[in-house]
Amino acid sequence: MGFELEPERRGRGGGAELVCDALSAVPAGQLVLAAVAPGNAASVRALLSTAFVPLASMQLFRRAAGGRPGMSTGSEVSASHY
Repeated sequence: MGFELEPERRGRGGGAELVCDALSAVPAGQLVLAAVAPGNAASVRALLSTAFVPLASMQLFRRAAGGRPGMSTGSEVSASHY
């Protein structure tokens, strides 16, 4: 599930209302997942207020374009380090 509000509609419970409206179209018992960008506290509040619970947390990374030669890419880390 993804949602976004126009700036002038934020801060008044519109996110939670939008989530509830979207969920009304989902069959009962159907799994619904939502992803929230780190730091997006408003979306976290909207989801928590509509009975979503945190499931996991992750950060996605990509190597920057034009990375300098010799910079670590992370590929040299072996599984034995975990």
